Parts: sequence; structure tokens; C-alpha cells
Amino acid sequence: VHAMAPAPWTGQSVPSLLTGLFPDTVRADAWGSRLPEEVSTLAELTAAAGYRTLLWSRHPFYSYQKDLLRGFTEVHIERSGAADLLPAADLLFSDSAPTFALVHLIPPHAPYSPPPPFRGLLTSGYRGSTPVEPRFLNRFPDRQDPRELSPDDLEYIKNRYLENAVFADSLIAKILDMAEARGRYEGSLIGLVSDHGEAFLEHGHFLHGRKLYREFLHVPMILKWPANAFDPRPVIEEPVSLVDLVPTLVDGLALEPSNGFQGRSLLPLALDEARHESPVYALTRGAPDRRNPPRPGFMLLSDGWKIIQDPLAQSSALFHISDDPGERQILTAEEPLRALLLRQSLLRQRSYNRSRFTGDKGGEPTVEMDEKTAAELQALGYL
Repeated sequence: VHAMAPAPWTGQSVPSLLTGLFPDTVRADAWGSRLPEEVSTLAELTAAAGYRTLLWSRHPFYSYQKDLLRGFTEVHIERSGAADLLPAADLLFSDSAPTFALVHLIPPHAPYSPPPPFRGLLTSGYRGSTPVEPRFLNRFPDRQDPRELSPDDLEYIKNRYLENAVFADSLIAKILDMAEARGRYEGSLIGLVSDHGEAFLEHGHFLHGRKLYREFLHVPMILKWPANAFDPRPVIEEPVSLVDLVPTLVDGLALEPSNGFQGRSLLPLALDEARHESPVYALTRGAPDRRNPPRPGFMLLSDGWKIIQDPLAQSSALFHISDDPGERQILTAEEPLRALLLRQSLLRQRSYNRSRFTGDKGGEPTVEMDEKTAAELQALGYL
């Protein structure tokens, strides 16, 4: 499907992905934000249905975001080891019990340092000296005019990312091979998603977190249903959001739903029973640079039009995505009424999200960040 993340960075996107609710609804703002008590995670929903629930990750995020561990009976956070370390087959498939397993890999996330044979697959001919450490890429537009970067340097950075993406594909293939070898592939529902996109100066920025353009939000979302479950459309063309993932899984697995999702089940679209689009909403708290604090932003995509709002500058940019998928031509002045209507829809969505849970406000960090987690997040370019 053509999916959009609800935020361009892990700290806000993953809480949304695992709850079917928007980041500001679940009060996901800073790293480790506490979720409202009324919110149910996908792990809690599957555990309530009798599933064995397992989390395996290399990402330091889960060491700090304790509320996302709700519902997991087994938690394995690997914070060291070889780059190609994966959960063992005996861990993923310990018995014949129905299992919900969340495996969160770090690649293709920066710093783009895959092991051989992936390292150099596309960059062996580069003779420049541009580094690809996240801190360099995140701060590049603040230290140097991006236009000073040579075409060879930019191609090198993109190709290092693609090498890391191929490495990530190989890790996924190994997990699928494990399932096949254990006789669990055909009967399993398997989902593959990414929690944010990646930018390469399309709008003057590297990596992710800062802005809400397509390159920051566009992500893969692939679902492989159990054999003979039904015959879905191979591709859903309509724009969808990662907040649709949990409602789709709950619908497809006949789980008991929580107290209401903001995403929608994609099964009617997959079964060709509905072909209408729903608005896609996203936000970011922004990413700081050396001179400025995080700068928030909000986005709404509806009927081929997209608006990005900067609340601090009280400005907005309107794009006609159908004609301008690269979001190059701002049409706010040419389409003032359309921009006004989309701004109003965006404000209504924001207001509703803030009022959704009025009891436990959430939002405060669950634990104090330790030095090791802070160092790991800094190495990933977040701090």
C-alpha cells in the first residue's frame, strides 16, 4: 500500500503504530512519553486473545519507552552484538501456540554502516571524503549550504542508505526463512512496515524528524495473510496511514477491539468492497538544531491535496499531490479557499486529538533516561 507514517521519527510514530491512535492523542511527544492508561497496545489486545507476545529489538527506544512494553510477556532488547544479530528461531517459534512477535530492526536507519558484502555494494567507486554519521547529516544544512555538496557526494550518501536498505532486506529474508523452516510461514500473518521515511536534501534536510514532506513520511506497509484466508487486492492505491495497521490486524484476526481506533481497517479496501480515501494526518514535534529548539508541524492529506502547517510562524503550504507528488509548488495563494478548508479540518483534528483522553493526561517520560540510552540515541542522530 501507499502508506504514510503519522510522524517522521520513531518517538512519535511507533506509539501511534502500536495503538491505532495519532501521536498527539496518546501524548507522544518527547522520548519515553507515558501513554494514557485507557490506551490499549497491540500486544495487550493479542495477549487478551491468548497469544504469546514477544518483543525483540536492537533499538534503544524500548529501554526508555516503558509503556510500549505493556502486554508483552517476553521482552528481549539487544543493545550490543553483531550488526546482523537476529532473534533465534527457537525464540520466535518456541511452540505451536499462536504468537504475536514484534521484531524492530535498526537498519536501514543511519549511520548506514552495513557489514560486508553490503558495504561498498553501490559505493565502491566513491573517492570523496563525505562522512555519513547522523550528526553530520542532521546538522549539515545548519553548517554548510546543501548546494555546496557535490552531486557525487550526494549520490554517495544516497547509495550508502540503499546499501543499508539491502542489508535490512537480507535480515527480513532470514526471518522469513526461519518461519518457512519451522512450517510457520504459510499459516502466519506477517507485516512489514517502517516507522518513518528518510530525506536527502529534497527540501533542504537530511534524515528525518524535522519536516512533513513526502520523503519524511512515505513508508512501506506490506501484509502477508495466512494462506487461503482470502484473496486481497495485491496493491491498495489509496493513501493510508500506519494508524490503520492495528485496526486492520484486529479486524483480520477477529480480536476484541479496544475503546476505539482513529485508524480504519483496510480489509474493505483489500477486498475491493470500498474505494474511498480517508484523510491522512501527521505531525512532528520537530528536531532541534544547534541554534533552535524543536519546531512543531502538522499535516493533512485529503482528496489529492496536502497542507503543512507551521503553528509557530502561523503559516501553511498547500500542495496538489496528484499533479505535484514531489511537493515543489506551493499553491496557498492560488487556492485560498481550499487552503482555508484544509486548515480548518486540520485544526478540528488537532482539537479532537487533544480532548480524546481527558483523565490520565500522559505525556510525561516514564523513566529518567540513562547515560547509555542517551548515547545510543545520540549515535542514531536523535539527540
